[in-house]
Amino acid sequence: MSVLDRRLKLGVPVGVALAVFLVLVLMYPLGLQALLAGGVRDVEMLWQGSPASSVTLASGNYTAFCYPNALTVRNLGKAGVTYTLAFELAGFDGYLEVRELNETVLLASGNRTASRGFALAPGSSASFTVCLKAARPQTARLVVADRSSPEVERATRSELLLSVRLTDWYDNSYPRRLELSLAVQREGYAVFEVTGSGEVYVNGQQVGLIPPLYGTDASSLLVVERIGGLDYPLAFQAESWRVEEATGVLKPVRLLGPGELLGAGDRLVFVAYVSNSTRIHIYVGGRGRLNFTGAVRESGSSVDTGALRLALEQWGFRGGGLEVNLSGSIAWPYQYAKTYYSDPGSWSTVLVGPVRGIWEYRTSGASGYVSRAFLTAYSASNITLTYLWAGTVRGGIALEWYLPSWSSNGTYTVSLTCATLCRRLPVRLLGNATHAVVELCRDYYLPGGTVATPAYYGYLVLTTGSPLAQVKGVSLTVRSFSV
Repeated sequence: MSVLDRRLKLGVPVGVALAVFLVLVLMYPLGLQALLAGGVRDVEMLWQGSPASSVTLASGNYTAFCYPNALTVRNLGKAGVTYTLAFELAGFDGYLEVRELNETVLLASGNRTASRGFALAPGSSASFTVCLKAARPQTARLVVADRSSPEVERATRSELLLSVRLTDWYDNSYPRRLELSLAVQREGYAVFEVTGSGEVYVNGQQVGLIPPLYGTDASSLLVVERIGGLDYPLAFQAESWRVEEATGVLKPVRLLGPGELLGAGDRLVFVAYVSNSTRIHIYVGGRGRLNFTGAVRESGSSVDTGALRLALEQWGFRGGGLEVNLSGSIAWPYQYAKTYYSDPGSWSTVLVGPVRGIWEYRTSGASGYVSRAFLTAYSASNITLTYLWAGTVRGGIALEWYLPSWSSNGTYTVSLTCATLCRRLPVRLLGNATHAVVELCRDYYLPGGTVATPAYYGYLVLTTGSPLAQVKGVSLTVRSFSV
């Protein structure tokens, strides 16, 4: 072969390459030329604002853990091209969703995966929320790319390695968890009232303290009961409580709504069946995603909890083989014969929520004393818990003062907690398990007040239901969420 022939054969591919180069120069910007030639990386993924090749994600057994706007895909704009990108997921077993606002762009569930493309202009970016739920620890690979051509795919392909670990956290939107371990003397139903200042009451009796909740958004709480390693969310409600300046009576006012902050005297209320193996987890600072609907209904002077129907009477309330007298009676001196005076009372609704309803009972004070009570009845339960405040309008010696009394057919447990009333009056409980009366005082001087501002001596708590738990104390562990 002559030298000329070899030059001609060599010149053909060189000429073709030169022609292609000239076409690229004439038809495409320099960035796109680099893309087609395989010399540019034009798309990147960021996690929580920083470039990352791998991330560790936590997953729970009960709810999908979500990481809002944690994933960002950015078109670096080197080629000046708008890409149509799509995600793909490899090696993941469980549920995983990637969504932009309310639109899902990747959904993996079981062995099925669906993906939808999204456009990204030069220099722009998009943020995505990643949600997942997995039953085992694992490692998966999340890939984003424009697969319109091999050259474009090479330039836009970005990968993120997902390392998934399991946690016993119920919902990762809550950064803090208060774990309550109970010392239970008798199994049964427990009404929990946790004040904003951190006092923990069970069935009307204080059993412990936790870190204060005041200043916490009422909708940023979650209550979960753990039994045998399984978690069950509990219905709860946040209530506003206030002290009357004129009388000192602590009273419920209304339910707290989303965005309202708990005060020191406000209460977080929930009910649980408890034993020594029960753990109560109060999650703080998250986004409430659960809505609870209660079974408590009222109609006229009747209250129906779904498990118990109560009749609200002038003298108190009754239902299900239980009668509670809240009007009481008193005997004053200087009578020809000892006479017991008793006033009827009237009822008014305070609030009805998903956990309980509250009704206020109040006597007139015509006989020189006042009975003021707050009856609480619980959804789908036969439990009642009554706060009773005893006061007087008339001053002087009371020969005998009885308040309250009750009778039961034996199917109910009745528990009396004297609370603050025993600090002021020589209270005695008379009777037996089925018929009892509380003697507040006998031959005892009472300073008295006025009709507008009675002198209240404190309150007691009467709890009824079956079976009622008896909790002697709680121990506390505080944990913070971490991946």
